[in-house]
Amino acid sequence: MTNDFKKKLIGNLMIFGTIVIYSLNTNYMKMVVPDWIGPFGLVFFRCSTSLIGFWIITLFLPRKELVINNKKDKFALLVGGMLGMGANMLLYITGLDKSGPIDAFIIRTCQPIIVLALSIIFFHSGISWNKVIGIILGIGGTVYMTIFQTKHAEGSSPFLGDILLIGGSLFYSAYLVWIKPYTIRFNPFLVLRWMALAGTVLTMPFGIKELIEAPLWHRPFDLRVTGEIVFILVFSTMIVNILIVNALKYVSSFTASVYIFLLPVTGSLISVWMGIQTITANKVIAFILILAGFVFVNLTRKSKNSNPHFPTYHH
Repeated sequence: MTNDFKKKLIGNLMIFGTIVIYSLNTNYMKMVVPDWIGPFGLVFFRCSTSLIGFWIITLFLPRKELVINNKKDKFALLVGGMLGMGANMLLYITGLDKSGPIDAFIIRTCQPIIVLALSIIFFHSGISWNKVIGIILGIGGTVYMTIFQTKHAEGSSPFLGDILLIGGSLFYSAYLVWIKPYTIRFNPFLVLRWMALAGTVLTMPFGIKELIEAPLWHRPFDLRVTGEIVFILVFSTMIVNILIVNALKYVSSFTASVYIFLLPVTGSLISVWMGIQTITANKVIAFILILAGFVFVNLTRKSKNSNPHFPTYHH
């Protein structure tokens, strides 16, 4: 076994680990919201935990890696945090509360396609008929699942929930396109610290009251619920980002993005096993359309002018 193979294997295992964490995270959030904590309260809890955690980590970094001289760069990082850790999380968890985790998993798979579409619009990336067809298929799959909800769909308002989930994906895709240059120029932990600051400030007005008044603090101690919330705060908010940062040393961002298509499989199996949601024919058809779209947009990847770089993702 060569050294390069070992590095690639480690990188792939790290990315697969993030997928397992995401699969559990979405289902756990569905379990604790809103019975134990409100959706906005949990988002603020996650952002503030990230801020504290990443701030502590940066204390151990060399001082030269913590310097951002240009105010425009600081502002850009704050905007990235508002998009990716603020607006995205607020819409995602609200949509999850009204819909179901399987819907969330399937809708998230259109994220690389949205990133490509935004790159074409704002950065004039190479366009081809394969990419056009792929984008149409991906969007079509998302719209199909949103419109053709069954009468017995899980959640209080599945149609609205799916719309909010799509909105979250749009914000997060915009964040990926926006923040990519800064992850190359600055230490990843420094980028995450500034983004967590922006996310905390943005979500505070929405979530601080829900966090303070959460039933979690007033009910008898529940080991299962406490464990799920700790998992959301530590593994889904902190460990995932650390895994991704290290994995990208060994695998490309495109390879990392491909793993998102495991989410509907791993996440749905966990959802069904936990009795949270069931798989329907409409969801399977929607996933096939989105997967076909992803295949189409990558048929021309060998061309130098059409080799998109898909960044990674998180929930």
